[in-house]
Amino acid sequence: MAIEYSDKKPLIVQKATQLKDVILEMDSRKRYHAVIVEEEKPWGIISIRDIAKAIFVEGEEGIELVESGNLGNILKNPCHYYASTPAITASRTISLEEAISIMVSNNIGSLPLVDEKGSLIGVLDERFLVKAVPDYTDLKPCDIASWDPISVEYNEEILAAVGLMLSVGIRRIVVKHQDNEIKGIVPLTAIVGYIVKDTVIQELLSGNRKPLEEKVGKLASPPWIIDCSYSLKEVASIISFDPTGSVLVKDDKRIGIITERDLLLAIEEEINR
Repeated sequence: MAIEYSDKKPLIVQKATQLKDVILEMDSRKRYHAVIVEEEKPWGIISIRDIAKAIFVEGEEGIELVESGNLGNILKNPCHYYASTPAITASRTISLEEAISIMVSNNIGSLPLVDEKGSLIGVLDERFLVKAVPDYTDLKPCDIASWDPISVEYNEEILAAVGLMLSVGIRRIVVKHQDNEIKGIVPLTAIVGYIVKDTVIQELLSGNRKPLEEKVGKLASPPWIIDCSYSLKEVASIISFDPTGSVLVKDDKRIGIITERDLLLAIEEEINR
């Protein structure tokens, strides 16, 4: 059953939990989703993208942070203001095949599992579900990688990097030096978590945008870089623990990226063969 692959420490919050507290938990626990519960039942899902869309807005020159006065209010607001509702849920007895089908068809990364009364008893998260990659698969990393991933230079401003991520719908971005050498990967959780750190938030709330002009490379995590000889099982193991939720893969001429969503699609492909 799919529940065997559930997140053992899912991020579960109440409707009244302030948005800032959800951000801090996501950053410290390296999660992209939180399940919002009401009377022990899943009420909605809030994702890192939901949060980013709440605190960044489209301006005349691209993506901008909301006005400092509004930012303070947004971070204090209950998280349910920004959630996706209602939560798509599944029975605790759902099969792996059915669970993956639901997640892929609905383009969701978190699937709460409930008992007969509708109470939350587990959460399937794409980051941990990747461990379900079947041993028998003959797919290799180079078969599922997204080649030439979107990247920015190390010296690019944080705000510009966020704008690029939101405009193309990605949760992490590759950071390179001018010589095209890869220096790291920056997940959206790291950027949003940086914004709400005490020293940074105080500057932003005072109207000083300097923290957003810092180099995005300062938030980068060293990437796992593999070659095409790895098995998808090995890739899944890395991704489930790596803070960026991804690995980079090299062949003779190219660089690609594999995320938990790529692995989830690979699992579905194997199941449907």
